[in-house]
Amino acid sequence: MADRKACSRIEQRSFVPWMWSIMEVPGGLLLLLIFTGNASGTFVTTCDLCHDEATCLELQERGDAFTSQTLSCVCKNGFLGDGITCYNPELCSNSSCCSQGYHWSPDGGCVDTDECSLPDSPCTPSQVCQNTPGSFRCLEPSPSPRSGPSSQLIQFTCGKTLCPAGMDCISNNVSSHCRDPCEYYTALEDDWRSTNNTGGQIHCDQSITWRGWYRMFLGQSDAQIPERCVEINRCGTHAPLWITEPHPTQPGEIVNRTVCNSWSNSCCNFNQHTIQVKLCHGNYYVYKLVEPSVCNLAYCAEVKEIAAEGQVRLAGGGNSSCSGRVELFHNGQWGTVCDDAWGLVDAQVVCRQLGCGRVLSAPQSARFGQGTGPIWLDDVACSGSESKLVECQHRGFGSHNCGHSEDAGVVCEAGSPVRLVNSDNRCSGRVEIYHGGQWGTVCDDSWDLSDANVVCRQLGCGRARSALSNAAFGAGSGPIWLDNVVCLGSEPGITECRHPGFGVHNCGHQEDASVVCEFQPGLNSSTTPDPRPPNVTVTPTSSVDNSSSVEGEVRLAGGGNSSCSGRVELFHNGQWGTVCDDAWGLVDAQVVCRQLGCGRVLSAPQSARFGQGTGPIWLDDVACSGNESKLVECQHRGFGSHNCGHSEDAGVVCEAGSPVRLVNSDNRCSGRVEIYHGGQWGTVCDDSWDLSDANVVCRQLGCGRARSALSNAAFGAGSGPIWLDNVVCLGSEAGITECRHLGFGVHNCVHQEDASVVCEFQPGLNSSTTPDPRPPNVTVTPTSSVDNSSSVEGEVRLAGGGNSSCSGRVELFHNGQWGTVCDDAWGLVDAQVVCRQLGCGRVLSAPQSARFGQGTGPIWLDDVACSGSESKLVECQHRGFGSHNCGHSEDAGVVCEAGSPVRLVNSDNRCSGRVEIYHGGQWGTVCDDSWDLSDANVVCRQLGCGRARSALSNAAFGAGSGPIWLDDVVCSGNEAGITECRHLGFGVHNCVHQEDASVVCEVQPGLNSSTTPDPRPPNVTVTPTSSVDNSSSVEGEVRLAGGGNSSCSGRVELFHNGQWGTVCDDAWGLVDAQVVCRQLGCGRVLSAPQSARFGQGTGPIWLDDVACSGSESKLVECQHRGFGSHDCRHSEDAGVVCEAGSPVRLVNSDNRCSGRVEIYHGGQWGTVCDDSWDLSDANVVCRQLGCGRARSALSNAAFGAGSGPIWLDNVVCLGSEPGITECRHPGFGVHNCGHQEDASVVCEFQHPPLHASQLICGDKLQVGLDLPVTTSFGLDPLSGNLAARNCSWARVLNNVVWYEVDAVAGACGNILRTNHTHAIYFNTLFIYPINNASFTIPVSLPFSCAYPLNTDTVLNWPIRPIPLTESGLSGSGTRPRASMFLFRNSNFTETYPSGLISLPVGAPLYVGVSVEKRDSVFAVVLEDCYATHSSNPHDPTRYYFIQNKCSTDRRQVSVVENGSSLQARFSALLFLIQGEYREIFLHCSLSLCDQSSYSCVPSCRNRTHRSVSSSASMKPLTIGPITWDRGAE
Repeated sequence: MADRKACSRIEQRSFVPWMWSIMEVPGGLLLLLIFTGNASGTFVTTCDLCHDEATCLELQERGDAFTSQTLSCVCKNGFLGDGITCYNPELCSNSSCCSQGYHWSPDGGCVDTDECSLPDSPCTPSQVCQNTPGSFRCLEPSPSPRSGPSSQLIQFTCGKTLCPAGMDCISNNVSSHCRDPCEYYTALEDDWRSTNNTGGQIHCDQSITWRGWYRMFLGQSDAQIPERCVEINRCGTHAPLWITEPHPTQPGEIVNRTVCNSWSNSCCNFNQHTIQVKLCHGNYYVYKLVEPSVCNLAYCAEVKEIAAEGQVRLAGGGNSSCSGRVELFHNGQWGTVCDDAWGLVDAQVVCRQLGCGRVLSAPQSARFGQGTGPIWLDDVACSGSESKLVECQHRGFGSHNCGHSEDAGVVCEAGSPVRLVNSDNRCSGRVEIYHGGQWGTVCDDSWDLSDANVVCRQLGCGRARSALSNAAFGAGSGPIWLDNVVCLGSEPGITECRHPGFGVHNCGHQEDASVVCEFQPGLNSSTTPDPRPPNVTVTPTSSVDNSSSVEGEVRLAGGGNSSCSGRVELFHNGQWGTVCDDAWGLVDAQVVCRQLGCGRVLSAPQSARFGQGTGPIWLDDVACSGNESKLVECQHRGFGSHNCGHSEDAGVVCEAGSPVRLVNSDNRCSGRVEIYHGGQWGTVCDDSWDLSDANVVCRQLGCGRARSALSNAAFGAGSGPIWLDNVVCLGSEAGITECRHLGFGVHNCVHQEDASVVCEFQPGLNSSTTPDPRPPNVTVTPTSSVDNSSSVEGEVRLAGGGNSSCSGRVELFHNGQWGTVCDDAWGLVDAQVVCRQLGCGRVLSAPQSARFGQGTGPIWLDDVACSGSESKLVECQHRGFGSHNCGHSEDAGVVCEAGSPVRLVNSDNRCSGRVEIYHGGQWGTVCDDSWDLSDANVVCRQLGCGRARSALSNAAFGAGSGPIWLDDVVCSGNEAGITECRHLGFGVHNCVHQEDASVVCEVQPGLNSSTTPDPRPPNVTVTPTSSVDNSSSVEGEVRLAGGGNSSCSGRVELFHNGQWGTVCDDAWGLVDAQVVCRQLGCGRVLSAPQSARFGQGTGPIWLDDVACSGSESKLVECQHRGFGSHDCRHSEDAGVVCEAGSPVRLVNSDNRCSGRVEIYHGGQWGTVCDDSWDLSDANVVCRQLGCGRARSALSNAAFGAGSGPIWLDNVVCLGSEPGITECRHPGFGVHNCGHQEDASVVCEFQHPPLHASQLICGDKLQVGLDLPVTTSFGLDPLSGNLAARNCSWARVLNNVVWYEVDAVAGACGNILRTNHTHAIYFNTLFIYPINNASFTIPVSLPFSCAYPLNTDTVLNWPIRPIPLTESGLSGSGTRPRASMFLFRNSNFTETYPSGLISLPVGAPLYVGVSVEKRDSVFAVVLEDCYATHSSNPHDPTRYYFIQNKCSTDRRQVSVVENGSSLQARFSALLFLIQGEYREIFLHCSLSLCDQSSYSCVPSCRNRTHRSVSSSASMKPLTIGPITWDRGAE
């Protein structure tokens, strides 16, 4: 008990408080803690249970309220025992009747011998004795408490006895014994401990003598100590106490937890200390608390939160909830994630789910300590677009081959106190510090490389390249946290360097410090999310209120309803002012439009066109170069220096101030058409929309002629009003609103019919941010023109790159003349600046040695050294204009992404992936209809990637997004580019993104080739990496030899030390083989053959005992014995078969185990004719693919007609052949068939599963149909009805059509069947064909939901989608929730309140049990109710109230209701058990019974044991305790 030394209110209790919530007790009982007395013998329901030397007694009735009859087994005179077992003392007094480890007791017969309590311990003096039933154990001593299976798990000793796990040595003021702290604790009910308490009296837990265990309450609710850093001056104290790791997830274990305290800007300011924690079966925690190190520290409390299914948290990360070990909540329990294949993409999903910003790293090998409990996930493979970790692919919950030493971790940006922002990657940018709940900047006073190095190392970005000042990456906002930072260079973090203190500075944001680190993680890092914490409010820059304005902000005033046209006003020195129009022009105005995000400039009005402003005139003689991102970056006379009046205020009209615009694309000349009318933007309906209408829009916007007039919301559905419909233009109108139409706002359309346009003039990828400032009527001279009249100082162009202005020799305009750049030190960072300056997207390569031909004229730059943040090439460091030591044979080149109209994405290299086409200013995909090697070859050659290895379908590299540009592509093979092949037209298709085409080319340039690709142009001959010639091989390269025509199957060979060698098959397996397949870009692994299956190699054996984790990108990254270290011969050479190396495939379905059969032969895929096609042939195909046996052998192009050659016909297989080509057939290419006869197969093993249907079993049965997939089978997903025809209501959500029915017998034709464990509802969904105009038999989809007839604490548990099988869909539902209450009166109307209950001996108990309503056809049946002295339902000392569904003594127990509804009630008299005033618990086991099929009310008139038919037992529940009111004696 705690000694009270202060005013802390601690209610001292000897026993567990009354529990009203559901208690999850193993064995499934309702548990009620009560005191009762001893009884003679054992109560039974049949005399057959009594021993032969026992008498079966029928107890007489007593009183009016209790009328039940009870039997009792009592040993006869002269015998000892409980009536079930009876001993003869004359025969057994010498313990001859007792087993070893038990001894004779004159009172109880054979009882367990406690060897550890004997005067002479059986263990040596240095050991600790632990008693077990019938035996004992001697354990090596350790300090108390003793560490258990992990460093966190502990056990206690009591004297020389080691307490069982989960127990402590607890005193009852008389003696100390090993007891369960879940039953012996003190209630801590101080509401002031709440984390929500921010005021009032200050408390100090150092003034309390803490003894024993405590359970926390806030009001009537269970509470727990917070698992996060709590702000100071909360919880009724100065420095709140919190624990640094999550609570235990395993009931019954005692663990250590570290306690920290919040004070003085630190979450662990004073000394830490350790407490013990245990999770009890009632789902609450008890704590063994200790005194904190100083005063005015107190333990915090918060109401215990119930985690949601699929929730994640990061543990072991110290003060941050955004870094740590990944833990997932599943099936009511927290568990960890294995680090197999764990990477940044997976970690980013966790950061996104937690709202912690971008991912910084994905640590493996339990970097944040080993977790406990289950390992829920392994082999996680996220695509990166998931919102939750559980949406990623994985092996299945609980399926893994890991230990907790492999627990995965995550570090998110919000978990780091430092970040670099305002650049295109996480390793360069403005330095920002997170402090006091807010991000702020660092002043550049004394900022140098030592300081920058600390930041780079802290972020895992290597060393610092440069330490930049003067807001090199833009001025920040908010607080300036640090100034005069002085780092030695060895500090772990920037805040640990010397500085004056947080917030102490004499700087402005123009002095914000920046850093560029050596490690640049890729140019795609802009796809990672905004790192700002979710609770940071972003103030719009255009606000009129000065309180939210920032230095250098601009706005346009006096322009009416538009914020993109008006008088230019600038915010400086806390005040808005104007700009003088001296020298004001389009280039200056363009900078304003860019800063405001208003698109291109249309005009630059002067002479106060938008009215005269007031206040200061801030700028005059503005001279912008056009590349500035803000107006204040332009040259000017100085703030406030001018010779103007407000009659000369400058103005701007930007494109967004125009009455028409094209939106939702990446440039201003394509997109959804929107009209500005009535002060609001609205769309145009596509009724009668054609090229004549589109031409007017394109000409109005200065975008040339229209390429296409698109309908059906091709660029996405808009919102707001639909202004125009039935537009008819002649083509000569000045604007779209001058064409004939019904009138503004008159239409019969929805936004799915919004009209769109793609114009001929595409101003570049980033034109929305860097448009050409010249007005539409100005003739634009291409930048590659020789004419210098339109060129400006510092302009760049790319020459010699053919038709593309985004690849070629770098040329720079300086001093009125074009010249080249020398390639000394020329690299990707420099080339990226050129791509950015030209608006050509990401850099692909930086060719040297005049790859695009030698230029002429001066060589302007040499030794260029860009940091990567420059907007123009001339801003980079260099030797000086014209200073060089080069010739034109060293001219530098650049290849930018926008210079290529095709790309391969979503793989680890640029020569394999999903095919995407750039058209209409937007990237889109290609449909796989008729996609084959001829088409793939064109793509590979176009990208300089050699020949195609495979032409993949069914979104093999993931489904894309955006438009599908091409379908039914047919290439002859000699086209220069994929768009020159025959196709239906851009955007014309009948596909979905699950049909996106993909390619694997022969040349695999390495994992990070998207940033370091092969810069050779397409006409350069590429030597395949599998060449025997070593001259082109690189260290660590792999190839597969001896696999015939396929480079994706064969003997594994590795290039090391200038020589090819093999790999030994010792321990070689699928995980190792998968790394090889990944390295080669050959898709998934199919098998890992051993014993030189592909022939014996020659030369050295480079690797042995290879052990890959699965996440490696190269084979040499796997663990192995060392190069050349082995105990093998070439007869043990390892092999690999990758999916792309298989000579057979099944295509045109949503999984690899069903589809049209295709054979790879002669370098090309072809089909098989269905003549004589049967199950024997299909079985060979299924077995060859590892898909089990064949379900069906289909003909008549069941999975669609193929294209290309028909390789096989009249196939006759015996069934034992290893492959389909080894069956009997006339020969390759010999047939008399058309593709309408293509053969297909459906195999038993479907992986991944079909997604055409989903089932959720909850209060309703919900069956979902995938809308696109169902439609693709010719069925109308909205046409369905259930077994009852009128049950046809459907709803559409995220492309899934849902039908639902209540989980009630008879609803919509539901059929209910029950067994001993489940209630099962059956129904059928009927779906009809599209355009069903006549009588047609629908397709039926049977489904069922099975609901367990036992309790649980969770309802409406979602069921994962499962395959559509011949027997339909089946799923599991939630288990019913039961609860039990103790009532004050016999009417069962008033329950006891929560808290300690005291009752006198002999008092009546009124107990009610109810099950949450599901289907009224069920009834709850009380099976057994008995009392024990502990919360353990398996306690052998029991006092039965109800046994086998009947009262044990009708004089003392009356069953009021049982088996007639969803509630049961009984009354009982409360007596002592064994004559002791000890706490007792009442346990009640339940079952549910189907009243529609059985009689559920128990018959208790006879003595024969009877069971209720078809009832299923439920998990037990727990309530209690009750203590004794001795005053009533």
